[in-house]
Amino acid sequence: MAKVPPHLIIALILPLTIILVRGDVAASKPQPTIQYLPTSMVEYHTIDRLANMDVNAQNPPFSKCATCECCTTKDHKNCLSMQCCYRIKCNIPSKPFGTCAFMPEACNCDSCG
Repeated sequence: MAKVPPHLIIALILPLTIILVRGDVAASKPQPTIQYLPTSMVEYHTIDRLANMDVNAQNPPFSKCATCECCTTKDHKNCLSMQCCYRIKCNIPSKPFGTCAFMPEACNCDSCG
């Protein structure tokens, strides 16, 4: 049986080692996280109406966790029902003075802070 030259062994082992190392590097890359944006309807109210609802819009930040629909940023048809952080925003451009919006700001809230 013929003896295999050492340089041939190295020539065969080196590409296999590179393939294995690159495979491990690719596997260790962090997976992209899926980001969701709230898509629920925004409710507009006047400041007077908010006062009647026992909501203090004059002392921000009023915030509340409630259910809303959130969709992925890449596919707006991929939506889930999640807990969202709602806030009241007043003095909104393109709305009459005294109009406030009760709108979701972020998905996946445990407590709005």
